[in-house]
Amino acid sequence: MSNKKVKVQWAVSLDEIPSVMKELFYRALNHFNHIDLINNVETSIAQNNVEIQLTLIDKLRREMALFDERLSDIYYQLFAYQSEIMDERRKEMLSNQNLQEDLSSKK
Repeated sequence: MSNKKVKVQWAVSLDEIPSVMKELFYRALNHFNHIDLINNVETSIAQNNVEIQLTLIDKLRREMALFDERLSDIYYQLFAYQSEIMDERRKEMLSNQNLQEDLSSKK
């Protein structure tokens, strides 16, 4: 199988964003469950086995980069979600303010 990657995107309603982001976070976290790899790095350091250290550390770095990439995707999606929610609240406040001004002007 190829190591090529593609970016996958799909649209969900604003209400679904928190649960979708939670699911993506846990999927990323489960993928990055490399306690054994970390322990192996520690063992190779204790044994002063530089060749194995290099191999394991490289693998760990690549896995961490993938995890960071996934976290970055989640972060920016949540940031966009927060901006959208804030815009909705701002519009609602302006609408309420305009309604109150209209009511006041009719008195």
